[in-house]
Amino acid sequence: MLRLLLLVSAVTAAAQQPAPPVKKVTFNPALTHVIQVPPTATVSPEPLKMPNVLWLNLKTAQVTLREQVRRVAEGTGEGIVIKQDPPAGAGVGPNTPITIVLGVPRLLLTASTESPRVGQKVAFRLSFDPPLRAGVGPIEYRISWDAATAEEVLGGPSARHVFTDANTHLVTATAVIAGQLTTQPATMTISVVAPPKPVQPEPVQPTPVQPAPKPSPALSWPKFVLIGIALVVLAIVGGFIARKPPSQPATTGSNVSFHSGIARTEYTIERPQSVCTGPHVRLRSGIRSMVVMKGDAHV
Repeated sequence: MLRLLLLVSAVTAAAQQPAPPVKKVTFNPALTHVIQVPPTATVSPEPLKMPNVLWLNLKTAQVTLREQVRRVAEGTGEGIVIKQDPPAGAGVGPNTPITIVLGVPRLLLTASTESPRVGQKVAFRLSFDPPLRAGVGPIEYRISWDAATAEEVLGGPSARHVFTDANTHLVTATAVIAGQLTTQPATMTISVVAPPKPVQPEPVQPTPVQPAPKPSPALSWPKFVLIGIALVVLAIVGGFIARKPPSQPATTGSNVSFHSGIARTEYTIERPQSVCTGPHVRLRSGIRSMVVMKGDAHV
């Protein structure tokens, strides 16, 4: 009660005090400043990069998407992720839809040749669509070389085989992923051809010998001239060698008279054929010596 009386007294005293004077403010337009406030800007977050979720199961793919792009994808099918949209590395915004497809990767089979010869080695290779992701496994590869043969387990995604008969072979391959998922068979038709028959060599016909072309007369006449000269020289030399001296007929001696300054001397030449002179020959010697040969004489 006492507190109430004190409160009433204080309010009454405040009401009886005079009011403070009112200050008059004059408006001056020259001193007015206009402040423009920009509109509120809407900042969109930077797009995030879509991770690669292929070959992951649905649970692992959702965890990866939640951690890297803060989103959850809509998944359809069973198995592992075989398709994603957007692809890995694309930008993902707050409103970008993300879709993943589950299933079993497709097995692909290729060969070095589809038409080998009998006994030729053929190389086969296995791959996947989408491409195999590192760290996924284990993967068991199986292959059969014909419809009538049993499958054999390969040590890896490649193999070599030699076909021994000329026929058409249906090669079939499958793969088991992590011991749970088995791919659809991948097939290829191999047409093996027989080796070509050996070619019999044709008999070799003797090559006719062509006669040597005759030399042109304009080019060979010096040779013939030289040969002719040589033959003539040989004939002359041979004739001199083979010729015998002619036999001289027996003649009687010729009388030769010698005149000297004092007396006349006569001498008979037994072989007058050695020297052949004219009817008269004069020889001078000494002071007034002279030899006179009468008639045909050989000295």
